[in-house]
Amino acid sequence: MKITDKELNEALKSGRKIFYDRISWAKTYLKKAGLLEYVERGKFRITEEGIKLLQKNPKVIDNKLLLNYEGFKEFYQGSNNLKNRNDNILTKIKLHKS
Repeated sequence: MKITDKELNEALKSGRKIFYDRISWAKTYLKKAGLLEYVERGKFRITEEGIKLLQKNPKVIDNKLLLNYEGFKEFYQGSNNLKNRNDNILTKIKLHKS
């Protein structure tokens, strides 16, 4: 992904690293949408629904796309805490193919 050391080490006021915080939120969002499932601590896998989405070859996966999934929609719209957060926590996940 060509992420620089500076980007990896940039921190929030809380001290948490922004990069890892965003990854954590992205996993949560994808799980709420039903696209990922947690297997055990630190392990997760793509669901059948996630595979179906990737087969459509989306250019980006963002909040707008995730709002098409009822689980994410309920989570996103139902949390006052999330409404007050930057709507772009999961702005875009660029999909890279090798």
